Amino acid sequence: MIQFEMRSYTSGKVFRPKPFHGIREESQLQGIITPWGPIEQAEAVWKRLCELFEAPETAQLTQFSNPQESETSNRLAQCIRIVHSEIYQSENTKQLRMGFEVLIMHEHGGRLHWARVGQPHVILSTERDFHPISYEPDWSWHHGGVCAPLPTNAIGIETSVQVYSGTMNIFKGNRLILVSRGGLPRRFFADMAENKVDLKFLSRSLVDSDANAPFWLAIGHVI
Repeated sequence: MIQFEMRSYTSGKVFRPKPFHGIREESQLQGIITPWGPIEQAEAVWKRLCELFEAPETAQLTQFSNPQESETSNRLAQCIRIVHSEIYQSENTKQLRMGFEVLIMHEHGGRLHWARVGQPHVILSTERDFHPISYEPDWSWHHGGVCAPLPTNAIGIETSVQVYSGTMNIFKGNRLILVSRGGLPRRFFADMAENKVDLKFLSRSLVDSDANAPFWLAIGHVI
């Protein structure tokens, strides 16, 4: 299973919630849940996602399946849609109380299946290259960094939600970079190109770009 090291940063001027990192070893699942609302609800969302993934009947729900994606990534996406509907109907129909950015991953047989709504951005780093897998700017990026880093997409907020999913091959020694931040500076990619893929160098490039921009950064090592 991919092993993550993480760092959360804020200057104290602008707030970004710290994500919850969930691990379900028996199902080979990992998740990153960013709560925009009650922080304690992030773990509840994670547990519900795991329950749905492990339930046999979830695999039979094919209404929104993408034929170009794997069965597993479709299943992950369906779990997110169900939790989205549950939160919207139980919590947010009359008054907006909470929303969550979600990334859920399943690792098996050298393949990583994933589904997400909102951030973090996902980048795969190999010995020779780095590959942006998934990217979604927040509102601060859309407004030139002059507003709070609110999500552009989150579960539970609207009546429907756009879920992105995919599958990729991963190999021992690869690293998976997850970043929650409005935009990524050029130096961030330059450091990756120079194989400076560690928390120290990548964190410094983010801080030097904009010390007031909060971020959450994780580097996952494929072992």
